[in-house]
Amino acid sequence: NKLVDLDSSFILKLKKLKSLILSHNQLVEIPIGVVQLADLRMLDVSNNQISRLPTFLSQCMQLVSLVCDQPTLA
Repeated sequence: NKLVDLDSSFILKLKKLKSLILSHNQLVEIPIGVVQLADLRMLDVSNNQISRLPTFLSQCMQLVSLVCDQPTLA
């Protein structure tokens, strides 16, 4: 995959999404729109170019599984 960005307006159309797999892309950051996914339980952003996890992930109250490549918190 070659995603370098994921538009937050697109994510907003997926409000009932429970799992979001964005692995093996070229993302440099996690889109802020994921906080609008109230039912999101699993997020996989492994094998991307993400070096820091944003603090807004703490707002994802249902998130129980985060797969990433050992970034630090921003």
